[in-house]
Amino acid sequence: MIAVVPARGGSKGVRRKNLRPVDGEPLVLRAARIAKVVTDRVVVTSDDPEILGLAEAWGYETWLRPAELASDEATIDQVATWVAGCGEPFLMLQPTVLVDEPTLDGFVKA
Repeated sequence: MIAVVPARGGSKGVRRKNLRPVDGEPLVLRAARIAKVVTDRVVVTSDDPEILGLAEAWGYETWLRPAELASDEATIDQVATWVAGCGEPFLMLQPTVLVDEPTLDGFVKA
């Protein structure tokens, strides 16, 4: 299984929110770290070179998201359909959903 962390560079409400720290850790890295509890393959997908570079620096796989999936109008369902094209089972963990490791692990095992 792949854990996919979708992290656009733009935001309607909070500028650069996926790079903003929560407890000293950028949202995107927090989500990727938590995803490691359920799989060793964590992919950060973004349209933003800074987000992709940060994820790569911390050892996560990255996928450049197509421009049509990086706009304010793009939905998470459209991103999920794009990810499904890889042909592997996946879990999407949005950085702004503040779940902890035991909760995510319990959800996946249920």
